[in-house]
Amino acid sequence: MKVHAMVLGLFLCAQSACAHAGVVVAATYWARLQTAASIREGHGPTAFAIFFDPNCPYCHHLYAQVQTLLRARTLTVEWIPVGILTLSSFGKAAALLRAPHPREALAAAENGFGPGGGAIVPRRATASIGRALRINEQLLGEGGAQGVPFVVYRGANGRAHTITGDPPSARLRALWTRLAPKTKRRRAKP
Repeated sequence: MKVHAMVLGLFLCAQSACAHAGVVVAATYWARLQTAASIREGHGPTAFAIFFDPNCPYCHHLYAQVQTLLRARTLTVEWIPVGILTLSSFGKAAALLRAPHPREALAAAENGFGPGGGAIVPRRATASIGRALRINEQLLGEGGAQGVPFVVYRGANGRAHTITGDPPSARLRALWTRLAPKTKRRRAKP
């Protein structure tokens, strides 16, 4: 059973090698994502919800891309942890959510990412965190995910759209720019 779960997890992560445009999901999906156990990062309106596994190398790459974009634009990302790829994934996801400062714990885990995945020691999930992680996994499936990372964003029409996998940098940057709040330019006085 454990070997089967590991093989399935590696398959889900391998599916992420190429980003696939997803479908427009149910209108209520975005609202449901706002109740997920997540780690909020950024300033401004929430534009992206990103499902990730602490041991996923594609998720790690996407995290690095997003850090550059967060410095350049005023948007917020909800990082939604799931523990599906390896035996330590669930414990690492639980450790992130149990941390006194989850955003800092996520940054440390990603900055120390190595062959064993994210640099965070797995912790036992409390009953409430275990339920929250199972709900996150359920939401991942409801969105039609084919693996992680799984990016959900709200388009101009207010509907949620998805991307399965690690989108190319240019595509992510263009999408980020399109979703960022527009700022008015001030005219110089004569």
